[in-house]
Amino acid sequence: ATKQFIDYDAAVTAATAKFKDLDITSADYKDNLKEVGKVSRQVAAVTEFNAVDTAGALDKMAMAGLTSKQSMALLAGTTNLATAAGADLTTAVDIATDALGAFGLMTEDEKLLEGNLNRLSDVMAKTTNMFNTDISGFFESTKMGAATFTAAGQSLEDFSAMVGVMASSGIKGSESGTQLRNMMLSLASPSKTAWAALDKLGIKTTDANGNFLNIIDILAQFEKGMKGLGNAEKEAMLSDIFGKRTVTGVTLLLAEGTEGLRKYS
Repeated sequence: ATKQFIDYDAAVTAATAKFKDLDITSADYKDNLKEVGKVSRQVAAVTEFNAVDTAGALDKMAMAGLTSKQSMALLAGTTNLATAAGADLTTAVDIATDALGAFGLMTEDEKLLEGNLNRLSDVMAKTTNMFNTDISGFFESTKMGAATFTAAGQSLEDFSAMVGVMASSGIKGSESGTQLRNMMLSLASPSKTAWAALDKLGIKTTDANGNFLNIIDILAQFEKGMKGLGNAEKEAMLSDIFGKRTVTGVTLLLAEGTEGLRKYS
């Protein structure tokens, strides 16, 4: 018990010293140290992890550049994520911090940040329950494709629906993330051949302000524009627009249909 307390105390002290918003020379440092320790014990009391584990998770968050307030807000959700993923807390911290950043959900507002992590965790869990993938695979998809997808104004839920559909057809992990990244890049900067194909199909990818339309709405235009075309002609046009490396993923999404994608999203 004494060794556990020593390990816990060392982990809390190490984390607190690394938080960029705390000054170890300030008058309120001891109070901040107590608050960080209190949160790590509270979370440990209601999870499968002990206080040494939760304090270590806070230390990992500090090293990732999070503030003490951000880290304390994320701790409970991170332990839930670790349990759902069957992962250790260090891995869960990596998933939580990287995925929140990739989807543009990292914020200084602790309450909003806590809600964002809960949303992310719920979507991850639902995706792995509905489709043939796991949280590790989802995270690999996120690392490769989420930042580009989000930068194009698309949502976490649409990304997850598409990753899930591709995973159930054998395109998983980093491969599905790469497919979604390339799909958005192809639509953002189409070649002359792609422009011609998009124009022939009557597809608009942006609104009057130059912002991307919802990706499922864009795919719905593909469904309408390619209606009545033969399989070979469809594949040729999709290949012209998205390239040979990405056409497989787009074909799978269109085979699922936008009605199905909206339902999953």
